[in-house]
Amino acid sequence: MIKSEHINELATALVKAQSEIETARKDSKAYGYSYSDLSTVIAAIKPALNKNGISFTQLIEDGDTTSVKLTTLLIHTSGQYIGSTGSTEIPEMKGCNLAQRSGAAQSYLKRYQLQALTGLPPEDNHASSEGFSKTPTVV
Repeated sequence: MIKSEHINELATALVKAQSEIETARKDSKAYGYSYSDLSTVIAAIKPALNKNGISFTQLIEDGDTTSVKLTTLLIHTSGQYIGSTGSTEIPEMKGCNLAQRSGAAQSYLKRYQLQALTGLPPEDNHASSEGFSKTPTVV
């Protein structure tokens, strides 16, 4: 985890933002499963984050030809920030060159890091069909 020395103002703003964030629709399909694509994730979080003085940036770090590394930061207007760095292998994808495959891996990391840092729950059709709440309850 990456963070500024203090995060109290960011934490307060993030609590407010999270109270406004709902779910991200799983509107894309690949390999037999549904998922929330990057634009859907951003559309679900950006208005609430920006309303509460929070922006995000995602930085691609130099890597090799087998993996990508990405750092995502949530930055508050106070200058406080939190973030996370992750990496994943570049997948083999028929008919795609290295840049295209690297872009797919970057998009994957961007989606999941934004979801993790903002607490964005993806829409869970299976859970809702079983009678579970779409939004988890924290006790």
